[in-house]
Amino acid sequence: MKSYLFSYEFQGQNWNFEIPAHSQAEAMMRLSKIAHASFDGEAVLKIAAPKGPVSSILARIGL
Repeated sequence: MKSYLFSYEFQGQNWNFEIPAHSQAEAMMRLSKIAHASFDGEAVLKIAAPKGPVSSILARIGL
Protein backbone atom coordinates (compact mmCIF):
# COMPACT_ATOMS: atom_id res chain seq x y z
CA MET A 1 0.00 0.00 0.00
CA LYS A 2 0.99 3.57 -0.60
CA SER A 3 0.05 6.75 1.27
CA TYR A 4 -1.81 9.35 -0.81
CA LEU A 5 -1.89 12.91 0.51
CA PHE A 6 -4.89 15.24 0.50
CA SER A 7 -5.31 18.82 1.71
CA TYR A 8 -8.17 21.19 2.47
CA GLU A 9 -8.81 24.61 3.97
CA PHE A 10 -10.74 25.06 7.23
CA GLN A 11 -11.27 28.37 9.04
CA GLY A 12 -8.49 30.07 7.10
CA GLN A 13 -5.89 27.36 7.73
CA ASN A 14 -4.63 24.57 5.49
CA TRP A 15 -4.79 20.99 6.78
CA ASN A 16 -3.74 17.68 5.28
CA PHE A 17 -4.21 13.97 5.79
CA GLU A 18 -3.23 10.73 4.14
CA ILE A 19 -5.27 7.83 2.84
CA PRO A 20 -3.63 4.41 2.48
CA ALA A 21 -4.53 2.74 -0.82
CA HIS A 22 -3.13 0.53 -3.56
CA SER A 23 -3.58 3.20 -6.27
CA GLN A 24 -4.55 6.83 -6.75
CA ALA A 25 -7.92 5.68 -8.12
CA GLU A 26 -8.55 3.65 -4.95
CA ALA A 27 -7.52 6.62 -2.79
CA MET A 28 -10.01 8.82 -4.64
CA MET A 29 -12.76 6.21 -4.12
CA ARG A 30 -11.93 6.05 -0.41
CA LEU A 31 -12.00 9.86 -0.23
CA SER A 32 -15.49 9.89 -1.73
CA LYS A 33 -16.72 7.73 1.17
CA ILE A 34 -15.45 10.06 3.92
CA ALA A 35 -18.69 12.06 3.93
CA HIS A 36 -20.42 8.84 5.07
CA ALA A 37 -17.89 8.06 7.83
CA SER A 38 -18.95 7.63 11.44
CA PHE A 39 -17.28 9.17 14.49
CA ASP A 40 -15.53 6.45 16.52
CA GLY A 41 -13.97 8.55 19.28
CA GLU A 42 -10.81 10.47 20.10
CA ALA A 43 -7.35 8.98 19.58
CA VAL A 44 -5.59 9.28 22.92
CA LEU A 45 -2.57 7.06 22.33
CA LYS A 46 -0.53 5.92 19.35
CA ILE A 47 2.07 3.22 19.71
CA ALA A 48 4.58 2.56 16.93
CA ALA A 49 5.43 -1.13 16.90
CA PRO A 50 6.81 -3.42 14.23
CA LYS A 51 4.40 -5.95 12.82
CA GLY A 52 4.51 -9.11 14.81
CA PRO A 53 2.94 -10.72 17.87
CA VAL A 54 3.00 -7.55 20.00
CA SER A 55 1.23 -5.38 17.43
CA SER A 56 -1.33 -8.15 16.81
CA ILE A 57 -2.14 -8.32 20.53
CA LEU A 58 -2.40 -4.51 20.82
CA ALA A 59 -4.70 -4.38 17.79
CA ARG A 60 -6.94 -7.08 19.29
CA ILE A 61 -7.38 -5.21 22.57
CA GLY A 62 -7.97 -1.92 20.81
CA LEU A 63 -4.74 -0.04 21.47
